[in-house]
Amino acid sequence: MNAISYLARMATPGLTLPFPVGMVLLVLLGQPPVTGRDMTLKPLKRKRIKDLITIKNKSAEAADGSENGGAEMSQDINSVDLIVRREIEALIAVPLIEAYIEVLGNEKARDVARDVIKNLAIEAGKMLKLFAGGDTMEHLQKALPLFAQGGALEFDIIETTDRHAAVNVTRCKFAEMYKKHGLEEYGFLLGCGRDYALMEGFNPDIKFTRTRTIMEGAEFCDFRFEQKK
Repeated sequence: MNAISYLARMATPGLTLPFPVGMVLLVLLGQPPVTGRDMTLKPLKRKRIKDLITIKNKSAEAADGSENGGAEMSQDINSVDLIVRREIEALIAVPLIEAYIEVLGNEKARDVARDVIKNLAIEAGKMLKLFAGGDTMEHLQKALPLFAQGGALEFDIIETTDRHAAVNVTRCKFAEMYKKHGLEEYGFLLGCGRDYALMEGFNPDIKFTRTRTIMEGAEFCDFRFEQKK
């Protein structure tokens, strides 16, 4: 059974997790642990979780116990659109962040979450560099379509030169998804908060700037990239 299937089976209203189980989930989610107490997660609707899970066919299920089981699961994860993965992440991460707020206070809990997301985004930027085959402005421009995977973003390319790129995001399904679940308060933290760190991981010598986001109510997000001298 993979981690997502396990979480789906565990998703019962008002679920209180014994401390050892809670620790396992925190590690899986890349979150710092809360020690010394049981952890209560807010209800997650079973049907909603089931809708988000890519169901394996019978042959793939049979392969779970085989030597290739790990490879099968990896392929399944990579086949799920990024927007769906972020939706699953948000439905799990937000109750955890809110639990941390009760223990640590709002500012400290958000700082911890922000640091975790930043570190994950830096690693994602490094992976993007490997996937693009380099970290120059040319490589970045060639990788721009990846940001629209699964229709997650719609954008207009305003400018591309050997040292600059300007992109206006005109539709953001991440923002729509967070709003659909009533998570606007956390949408910027979980979504937009990755952008600067992603570029730091890709190439810290490419300066990224952004002055507005759809998540904050703007008509578009203005992404600007500049190769430093």
